[in-house]
Amino acid sequence: MHFIQIGEWIFDSQAQQLSRAQQTIQLEPITSVLLHYLCQNDGRIITRDDLICHVWNNRVVADSTINRAISILRKDLVDDPQNPTYIKTVPKQGYLLLASIHELSEQERLLHQRKRIPGFIQSLTRQNIVTFLLLSTVGVLTAINIFKSETVTAINQAFDITPVISKKGQQGNIVLSHNEKWLLYSHKAKNNKFSNLYIKNQHTGKINQLTHGEFNDTGASFSFDDSVIYFSRIVKGQSCKIMRIDLVGFSDHIEEEIVNCNKRLDSNKVLVLPNNQEIIFRDFQMPIGFAFYRYHLKNKTYHSVLERSGLNKVEYYQKLSPNGNWLAVLQGAGGTAEVVVKDLTQENQQQILWTATSRIDGIAWSNDNQSVYLQDKKFNRLININIHSNKVTPIARDTQLLSSFSNQSAKGEIFAVYGLKSQIDLTAISLNDEPQENVIIDSSANDFNAVQVSKNSVFFVSDRSGFNQFYLRGADDVVVQLSNFIENISFHSFSAHPNGKNILGMADTRLFSFSMDKKLLTWLSDVQSKLEEPFYNAQGEIFYLKANKFQENLYRYVDSNQDVLILEDVGIAQWLKNEQGEEELLYQKTNGVVYRHNFSSKETQQLTYGLPHPGQSRSWLATKEGIYFLRSGNYKAKGISFKPYDTKRSSLYFSTDSSGRGSIYLDKFNQRLLVTRYDTDMLTRVVKIDLITTQLAKSAD
Repeated sequence: MHFIQIGEWIFDSQAQQLSRAQQTIQLEPITSVLLHYLCQNDGRIITRDDLICHVWNNRVVADSTINRAISILRKDLVDDPQNPTYIKTVPKQGYLLLASIHELSEQERLLHQRKRIPGFIQSLTRQNIVTFLLLSTVGVLTAINIFKSETVTAINQAFDITPVISKKGQQGNIVLSHNEKWLLYSHKAKNNKFSNLYIKNQHTGKINQLTHGEFNDTGASFSFDDSVIYFSRIVKGQSCKIMRIDLVGFSDHIEEEIVNCNKRLDSNKVLVLPNNQEIIFRDFQMPIGFAFYRYHLKNKTYHSVLERSGLNKVEYYQKLSPNGNWLAVLQGAGGTAEVVVKDLTQENQQQILWTATSRIDGIAWSNDNQSVYLQDKKFNRLININIHSNKVTPIARDTQLLSSFSNQSAKGEIFAVYGLKSQIDLTAISLNDEPQENVIIDSSANDFNAVQVSKNSVFFVSDRSGFNQFYLRGADDVVVQLSNFIENISFHSFSAHPNGKNILGMADTRLFSFSMDKKLLTWLSDVQSKLEEPFYNAQGEIFYLKANKFQENLYRYVDSNQDVLILEDVGIAQWLKNEQGEEELLYQKTNGVVYRHNFSSKETQQLTYGLPHPGQSRSWLATKEGIYFLRSGNYKAKGISFKPYDTKRSSLYFSTDSSGRGSIYLDKFNQRLLVTRYDTDMLTRVVKIDLITTQLAKSAD
């Protein structure tokens, strides 16, 4: 089937094009294969297993990958998913091609082409001809400039993914030994709360469990002679310790405690330097605070790794190059993520290699120590960056389920975790003496950041289409998609307008307003503004936090070029009416203390202290009675805590021990808390990614 008529479209399966009237659309390769398979099975419901088998050739793919391909194909066909004329979703079964199809002969195709030509000729008035020639000239000149410029072109290559370890449970922190004989990883069994270390012999395929016990052993690394393993051991609510195991005496199964790390850490990663005398891990040391430190095993001294610059930069992940000379550090700052590369052989030699407007979760070094691989989830690709020339080479991929990369092997392979590390659900927790939790959006997708806009309507974000989109669930429980974004944007920090029709929030580092009636997103700031935590007051005025060199301050928005300073040194803030009906500002300083400020009387009252320090996600909210806040980290009592204004101590309001929690919002219409819940008891596997080094080198040239 080469030329196929599908409704009013002509599908050229070899050229991978759709055409009708004066319109031609170039399909993506995967959507072309998908459409061809649907045509071959006209009148039959196609299951997801069918698609995995015949479209993706039995490769490991995520549901979101299939959702994205279907969504893009519907967009190309100009098909409304709510009232489809081409592709229908059959709940819990699959997909059905609705439009009639007809395979065209060569004569029919030529006839169709001739029908398109008169329409084009008729459109060529004298004015249109001049315009066409001008645009053609501009197009040629533009093309010349594009080829001269240093643009980045993605390699349209879907790399092979091969399962390596499929032990039921969840794996993490994949590490390849320097001699490439051993594969080290942490593993948490299904329905188990604890992670232990496992090691696989690459030559024999044998897997051994290295550690046992009711604690979390993670963040392991090999010494450079592969004789010793260093790792972190987290005992819930009690301690964080750096440990080591001598592999030469592995049969004796002796674990040795090296040094304590800050007990508030619920995870840590340990790196071993080439001298085998120093290790790098995250800790809290004055005067810097939480950061990555070089710890000398013999002298027992600490030295911070990175030079500190800027406010509130949080170092959260690090990866050592295969030769041990370079360190890549991931850090977050003001809504952005930065990749910092440090030359460990020289003092004061570090550079920001890459900046992204969304969190970077995975990083790996190339085998030749010359470049790093990053995950760019925004455009669903890997990025290879040369640390000397800053040459960037994107590599297309068709899955978003890869994480925890090892460094690259001599064969060009990278080992990684494949699968959902968590399932994100939206839940409601009642505000009464016996709080209960209920899932309010029931789907197999990731749903998060819910805001109640009326008694029966909830606005939220979901990735069910393959990309993060806006949705509204109404009184009839029908969910309507409000947006059609074509890239993964990190949406957060929502606030509903008092009229219940507009949503204020952040898209990566940009402030926006979204009209639910018009389905229209309006930018209120530029990309470089680096605003945080926007919110409305009762009059619909916009407020947000913005950092200067020293601290974050609260501003009132005027327009995209102007704002007014309200208060200095603010971490989180919200408006709350007092007993007289006046709006007062509750805000938390960066030291954790919460204050109430009355602008009429200009009085400021300290309400409480001891709350978690402000973060990028909304971690607390205030009511008339007190403050509800999320407690995460290495605590015995995780969950939502409540602290009345007239007491010094907080109490656990609702335990979330079995799963993590994200943002928290107050549903004033139904007197409940809307919370993002993370179910981490998911099944993953260890896979091998085959990257063709010669193609990367050719592309870089």
